[in-house]
Order: sequence, then structure tokens, then C-alpha cells
Amino acid sequence: IQSELALRWNAIEIKSKEITLNASFSGEQKGTSKRPFLKMRDALRRIFSGGRIKIKSGEYKDSVSITKNVVIESEGGPVLLGTPKSEQ
Repeated sequence: IQSELALRWNAIEIKSKEITLNASFSGEQKGTSKRPFLKMRDALRRIFSGGRIKIKSGEYKDSVSITKNVVIESEGGPVLLGTPKSEQ
């Protein structure tokens, strides 16, 4: 049973070269342009080093540390990552 669970977990944790985020999306999240993630931490968990994270305009207040070499690209307007110090 443990081997079966490990295989299922690995299938979910597939890394990608390009991930999309959209804070206003609702539905099943896969990190694709049609099924984007809602949180930056999900994108960082599943992106390859050197990959690209495309972020739709909006606010993404989840706290993250970016430790990978990735390109972060805004689409459709400004993007706020993290919580401003004035709101902490």
C-alpha cells in the first residue's frame, strides 16, 4: 500500500517549465492557463528552476520565499505579492 501511495503522490507533484496563477479563478487547479493555481506557494512547489510563472493581475498575499531561479511575469496589469508592511 505504501508503494501505491508514493506513486500517486509523485504523479501529483509533476514539475513544469511554465505555471499560471490567477487569484480570481475558481475550479480545479493545475497551474495551466485554463486551470491556474490561486497561490504562489503552489506554483513555486511545482516549477522547475529556470521556469516561468505567469501571474494574472491581482493580489497574492500568501507568504513565500523564492529560492529558485524563476522568471515571474505579470499579465494584464499590476501584481501584489505578499502582504504590505502596513498591513502586518
